[in-house]
Amino acid sequence: MIYGNRPCSSFGPLLCLVLWATAAPARADILTVSAAGQFGPGVIADQLAAPGASWALTFMVDSNPAAANSDPFSFDAPFSGFTYLLGGSAVAGSPESIRFFDSGDGGLFTVFFGPRPDS
Repeated sequence: MIYGNRPCSSFGPLLCLVLWATAAPARADILTVSAAGQFGPGVIADQLAAPGASWALTFMVDSNPAAANSDPFSFDAPFSGFTYLLGGSAVAGSPESIRFFDSGDGGLFTVFFGPRPDS
């Protein structure tokens, strides 16, 4: 076991045992993801958008999700508790998928309410 740049044994066997015994197993926590913004005046109005309207979304995702449909830069993750507000009013429905992108590909995520262009 390495602690910093020094082998654990240089701290003494008792400390090594304590460090080993208290190491927490990997576990997944639930993360709440939120995003908000405002549409520009030129957006085409539909059930999910309106010119100049504010929007907000929130959903929960596992911090270590079971990735699906992955490629070298992105993956889909299971989500729950999705809510979407348009102009402060709740919009019914849930996306088909949410795709997360690796930091090497810009990070962030994309919410797909309908068929994805790549499917």
